Amino acid sequence: MGRWEVHGRCGLMAFFFACFAFGKLTGCPDEDPSLVRWSPGHDPSRKIVIGWGEHFLLAESATLHSITVTNGGRLVFADIAAVPLVLRVRSILVDRGGQVHAGSEMCPFSSNLSIILYGRSDEAGEARDPVFGRKFIGVGDGGTLEIHGAPKVSWTFLNHTLHPRKIGGGQKPLWTTVKPYKFTRSWGFRGIIVHLIDPATGSILGVDRFDTYQTYSESVRMASHLSNLPAGSLVAIAINDEGSRSLEEAGLVALTRLGATAVRSLGFRHAWAMIATVGDVGSAVEAHSYYQGKHIPINASVSRLVRIHHSGYYTVSTVSEWRHTGAEQGGDMWTKWIPWTPPHYGTLALKFLELHHRRPGHVCRQPSSVQVRPQAGWQFDVRGEILYKKGRPFGVSCYQLQSASQLGCPPVYLRFLCPSTVRPSMQVEVLAVTEDTIVEVADDVTSWKSGDIIVVASTDFSMKQAEEFTLLPCRACSPYQLKIQGIPRFLHMGEKTDGVDMRAEVGLLTRNILITADMETSCYGNNSCEFFSEDTFGGHIRVEQGFRSMHLEGAELRYLGQQLIGHYPVHFHLVGDVDDQGGYSPPTYIRSLSIHHSFSRCVTLHGTNGLLVQDVVGYNTHGHCFFTEDGPEERNTFWHCLGLLVHSGPLLPSDRDTHMCRILAARAFPGSVARSRRDCSGVSAFWISNPNNNIIRCSAAGSEAGLILDHGVKVSEPNERDRRPALSIISGRYSPHIGADRLKPRIPARIQSFTAFKNEGHGAWLRGGDIRLHDCQFADNGVGLTLASGGTFPDDDGATQEVRDSLFVGESGNLGTPGDGNVPWGPGSTDHQNRTLPHSTIYPLRGFQIYDGPIKVENVTFSRFAALKDRHVSAIAFRLNNNWQSCPCNNLSAVSFQGVPPQNRVFFGEPGPWFRRVDEDGDKTAIFHDEDGSVTSFPGSFVLRHDNYLLRHPDCVDVPDWRATVCSGSYAQLYLQARNPSWLRLKMVRDDYPTQVVTLKGALRRGRHYQQYQPVVMLSRSYTLHWDGPAPSELTIWPVNFNKNDWVRLGICYPRGTLFSVIWDIHSKQQKTTRKLDSFVRVSSLEKLTVSGSHRPRYYWDEWTGLLFLHVRTSFARNGHEFCSVRGCERVRIKADIPPHSGPSDCSVLAYPKYSTSPSPVAMPPRLVRHKHEFSNMLVEVKLQSLISREKSAAFAAATVDGRMVTQPQDGLQLLTLDAHSGHLTGRSLIPASSLFRFPFHLDSFLARAVRNNSVLILTSRGQLPLDQLVTPELLHWLRIPMTQVRANEQLVLVGFRGTVWPAWTCLDAGRYAAQLNLLIALPPRPD
Repeated sequence: MGRWEVHGRCGLMAFFFACFAFGKLTGCPDEDPSLVRWSPGHDPSRKIVIGWGEHFLLAESATLHSITVTNGGRLVFADIAAVPLVLRVRSILVDRGGQVHAGSEMCPFSSNLSIILYGRSDEAGEARDPVFGRKFIGVGDGGTLEIHGAPKVSWTFLNHTLHPRKIGGGQKPLWTTVKPYKFTRSWGFRGIIVHLIDPATGSILGVDRFDTYQTYSESVRMASHLSNLPAGSLVAIAINDEGSRSLEEAGLVALTRLGATAVRSLGFRHAWAMIATVGDVGSAVEAHSYYQGKHIPINASVSRLVRIHHSGYYTVSTVSEWRHTGAEQGGDMWTKWIPWTPPHYGTLALKFLELHHRRPGHVCRQPSSVQVRPQAGWQFDVRGEILYKKGRPFGVSCYQLQSASQLGCPPVYLRFLCPSTVRPSMQVEVLAVTEDTIVEVADDVTSWKSGDIIVVASTDFSMKQAEEFTLLPCRACSPYQLKIQGIPRFLHMGEKTDGVDMRAEVGLLTRNILITADMETSCYGNNSCEFFSEDTFGGHIRVEQGFRSMHLEGAELRYLGQQLIGHYPVHFHLVGDVDDQGGYSPPTYIRSLSIHHSFSRCVTLHGTNGLLVQDVVGYNTHGHCFFTEDGPEERNTFWHCLGLLVHSGPLLPSDRDTHMCRILAARAFPGSVARSRRDCSGVSAFWISNPNNNIIRCSAAGSEAGLILDHGVKVSEPNERDRRPALSIISGRYSPHIGADRLKPRIPARIQSFTAFKNEGHGAWLRGGDIRLHDCQFADNGVGLTLASGGTFPDDDGATQEVRDSLFVGESGNLGTPGDGNVPWGPGSTDHQNRTLPHSTIYPLRGFQIYDGPIKVENVTFSRFAALKDRHVSAIAFRLNNNWQSCPCNNLSAVSFQGVPPQNRVFFGEPGPWFRRVDEDGDKTAIFHDEDGSVTSFPGSFVLRHDNYLLRHPDCVDVPDWRATVCSGSYAQLYLQARNPSWLRLKMVRDDYPTQVVTLKGALRRGRHYQQYQPVVMLSRSYTLHWDGPAPSELTIWPVNFNKNDWVRLGICYPRGTLFSVIWDIHSKQQKTTRKLDSFVRVSSLEKLTVSGSHRPRYYWDEWTGLLFLHVRTSFARNGHEFCSVRGCERVRIKADIPPHSGPSDCSVLAYPKYSTSPSPVAMPPRLVRHKHEFSNMLVEVKLQSLISREKSAAFAAATVDGRMVTQPQDGLQLLTLDAHSGHLTGRSLIPASSLFRFPFHLDSFLARAVRNNSVLILTSRGQLPLDQLVTPELLHWLRIPMTQVRANEQLVLVGFRGTVWPAWTCLDAGRYAAQLNLLIALPPRPD
C-alpha cells in the first residue's frame, strides 16, 4: 500500500476525490511502480552492471562479484517487513547518474538490510580499482547514494551510576535481599485488591480486598485504608472480576489522590491496574481496558522498577484481565474449511450474515481470526482479514498479495478461529532483577529494542573500561530505562560529582542497516601485521568529487577501514563544497551512524567543506576517529558526535604510539630517529586541522589525550636536512586573523561549557593566540588545564588567553574501580580514600598549570586538592622542567578554594621524581600576579619562586609550603638574543643581592645559531650579566611588557679592549620590518647615563671591571596584553669587537662590592582581613625581627602575627604560642637574659612544660645570649626545625611546631646583627 500524508479530515464520500487530490506520496523509493523486481541469485563470479533504463528492486538476498550502477541505472532495496535482505558483494560502484537507494529521509528503511563486502587484499586475479581499491562502496562523479535506516537515538548519558558486580569487599549482591512474591486470584475474589509494599526491601506489608461491587461501605472502607497509608510506601492495586458498581465518591477521591486518572471511567467488568508511591502523584503508572464480552480477552497490566541502592532493582507487576480458558491458543478452536467462490472475481468482502445463511452452524458469531487458502488449480498467494464495525466482527475480506492494487480472491477455502469464554484473573508479582542490570539514561530510548547492543563509556582513567551490553526485554522499564544482560565489571558514573558532570556516555551500536566486511581469523599479508594480530583489511566507503547526492544515516558500519591511506569507513575525498555553496540541495550529511570495530578512523573529511556530521558514534577504532585531514577543510559541523576507545594506528605519525613511531620512522628515511613524544603520540577522537569548523555537543570519551589545541604537521617528504616522515607532528601555532590577514585583528577561539575528567595527562592543553574558556569543568586529571602562548617572542605579539567562571576539582567522589591493572590504585583527596590515580601513586596532580603566558584566570573555583605523603598536589602549579619563559602578566583574580588545604593552593616544585632538579630557566623565573589577593590575601602581589633574588626584596613574605615568596613591586621581562657564540650560560646578579646568582641555560637546544634568555626582572633596579665563556659578539636586548618610561640598568660583562656599536631600533612584527631610532653615545661615568638634558641613548664602558652599562628604557606605550608598544618592539642591539683569545667573561669578582647596593624594601599591600569562617582554610602571616646595633648598645625584637605586633620589652627570649588550627594567640612567655646566664637553662624542658600539643611556637631573641648552649639539636628536632648551627651572641628568630606532623614552614634565622623571618604559614588540618 502507498504511504500517504493526508492534510485535514475527509468525509466518507469525498475520500477518493478530495484526499487523493491533496495527499502526496512520502517518497518511499521501493514503492516506485517503475521498478522491476530483481532476483540475481547467488553467483560470486557474476559482475553486474545496472545501466540506462534499468531500475531494479532487490527483494531477495544475493551473492555477487560486484555491482556497478551507472548511466542512469537505479538499484533500490525492497523494504519488506520480516524479510531481511543480505547482499554479499566485493564492491559497489555508483557513478555517472547511477543511483542506489535504501529508504529515504521521509521514508526510512524499516526492515533489516546487510551489505557484506568480502575479499582479501592479496587475492591473485582480482583487479584493483585504480581509485577505490578493493572491498568498497564507491560514489564517483555523478553518483547518488541514499541510505536511510530506521531513526533511533544515537547516544545519551547515564542518569544513575552503574556499580560493578559487588559493592565493597566481598559483599553479597544487593538483589539477594529481595524475596520473590507472586499473588494470583480468579473467581471468588471479587473487587479491588490492594498490596502495600516496603519500597526499601520489596517485602509485602499487607494485602486487603474491597468488594466495591457488592456494597458502598466497602468503598468507604477502602478510602479510609488508602488515606492512612504512610507516605513513601508503595501500593499495587488491581480489579479482579468486577469492582465498579458500588465504587462511590470517597473511594474515587482516594484513588485519584494516589495518581489514578481512569477510575472515573470504570464500567462493568473493566480491567484496571495501578502502581503508585503514596504521596507522589507523578509516580503512578496505570492501565485500563474495556470489557468486550465473554469471548474476547482483555488485559490491563503495569510494571514498575524500584531501585534499592546503587544498581540493585526489583520489579513490581500488577495485572487485571479477562483471559481464555483451555489449552489450544487460550481455549480457541478452528472451524472446518469452508469453500467460497466469489460471485464476481474481484469481490473483496463476505458478510457473516450471508455466510451464516449459506452454512448454518459452521461459523461462530464473533470469530477472532481467519485463514484463507486457494482452491485447487489456483496458484495465488492470498490473505484474509476480519472486518469490524463498531468494535464487532461483521465480515471477512480476501485479497491477493502479489497484486499491487490488492485485487480480490479467486475461489478459496476459509476457516475461522472461534474464541472460548473468558474468566477473570488478577496478579501481583515482586521479582528481583538478578543476573541482569537496569540502566537509567537521560533521554527517551524507546527506539532501542531487545537484542540491540550498546556501549557504556569509561568514566575512569583507562578508556578500556568501556563495556558492551546486549539489551533485554523489559516491560517494567520506563522510556528512560534499559535492561542489559549481565552486570558491569567497572564503575560507570551516572551523576554529577562535586559539581562536575561525569555521566558516562551510552552509545547504540546496532542498526537495522548493516554495512560490514567479511574478515579472516588473523592478520595476513601487508596489513601491518607487526602491530596487529587480527585481520585489518575491512571494507570502506569513499565519495569522490562530482557526486550528485550522498546522504547516509541510520546505519551500522562494522569492520570497515584498511591499513591504507584513503581507505576509511566513511571518506569524503577532495569533494569541495558539499552544502548549498556547492549546489547540493539538500546539503550533504551523514548522521545517526554507529561506526565501530574499525581498522582506520571513523569519518574522514579530506578537502571537504560544509558537511554535517551529526549523531555519529565512533567506537573501538585505530587512528583519529573524526578526522579533518589536510587543513583546508572548513565550515564542517560535528554535532552531537561521540568518539570512544580510540587506539593508536600506524597510518600517520600523529596516529602512532611510541612503538609504531620508532619502527616506521626508521623506514621513512635512512638514519631517521623518531622523537616519539614530539613527532607522534597524538591520536585523538577529534582531529580538527582548521579552526573554521564547529564542534557542538560532542564527547571524546576515550582516546590517548584530552583536548589539545596545538601543533602542525610536516607537509614535505623526508630528506637529508629533515629526516622526519611526512605528516609528522611539528611546531604549529593557533593564531587565525580576520580574512587570514596578519595585519588584521586575531579571531579568538571560544571554548564554552567544556568538561574534561579522568585524563591521565592533560584535561586540555591549549596553545595559540586568543583563547577564551568560559563555564568549563576539569576534574580528576593529571593536569587540568595548561594555556600556552602562541610562539616565541617577537613573532608572538601577546595574547588574551583566559579562563573564567570555571571549576577545577582535584580528586572527586568518582573513586573508580580497583583491580584494573591498567590504572594505579591508592589513597587520595581530602578523605584519603583509595581511588584510581593518574600515572602512579606519586604523580604530582595539578589543577591549573601556568606555563608561559600571559594568561587571565578569573572567578575560578578549585576544589578537593590535597597532597599526601610522597605525592604533591596543588590547585595552581607550574609546568614541570620548563625551559621557556614565564610572564609577570599571568593574572589571577576572584579565585576561591573549597576543600583545599592552604598549603596545597600553589606549588613551585622541588627536586625529586617528576620534577627532576627544577633548575630549568622557566622553573627559576616562574611568577604570577594575584590581582585581588584571593590566592595570597595580599591584593596586587606577585607570587614567585622563593630563591629568585632577581625579583625579591626584604619585605617579601615567604610561603614555605609553596616553595614560594609573595612580593610587591613592578615586574617585566627581558628577551636576550646572544650570537657568536650561542652556547653560553648567562649568570645574572641584582646589585642589591650580589651573592645571589641566577644562572640561565637558555631556552634553545645547543647547536642553534643563537641562544635566547628570558629573565623576569624587577623594574627600576640594576643588574649585571656574566657569561661562562667568551662574551657574545652580538647581543640583542628586547624589553618585554615594559610600559612607557619603564627602565632597568644592565651591566654586561666583556673583556677589556672590546669596541662597541650600540644602536636603538624598533621592530614591527606585522610588517616584518626594522627601523633604526638612534645610536648610543658613550659617556664617561655611570652617573651620566641618566642625567637630563640629552635625549640620545647612552652607554658607559667601565673597562676596569669589564662592564658595559646601559640604561634600557622604553619610550612608547603598549596596549593590553601585547608584549611591545603600539609602534613595535623597541630593542637595543650590541655588536662587540672582542679581542681574540679572550677567556670567559665573568666580571662578578670585580663588579662587587664596587656596584653593590643595600636591598631596598617595597611595602607590601595591606593584607585582607581574615574572617572566622576561614579558620579551617587559612594562611597566617608571621613577621619576626631581632636587631642589635654594631656597637651592641641598642637592641630590638618583635613578633607580628596577622598584623598584631608583640614587642619584646627586655633582653632575653620571647615565646608566643598559637593554636595550630585557629591561628589564635594562646600564650606568651618572657625569659630574661639574667635567667639564661645565671644557671644552665634547659630550654627544651621549659618548652615541653609551657607549650601544648598542636601549637605553633614563635621565638625571638633580644641582646647577647648564649644561644650556642640553648639551641641544641634535640630542641630543633622537638620543634620540627631542620638542623642548623647557631653561634653565641647571634640574633635569633624561629618558628616551630609541636605536634605529630613536620610542617614545611618550621625554620629559623640567625645573624650577627640581625635576624628576620617573613612567613605565610599554612596551618595543618584539624585531625578527624
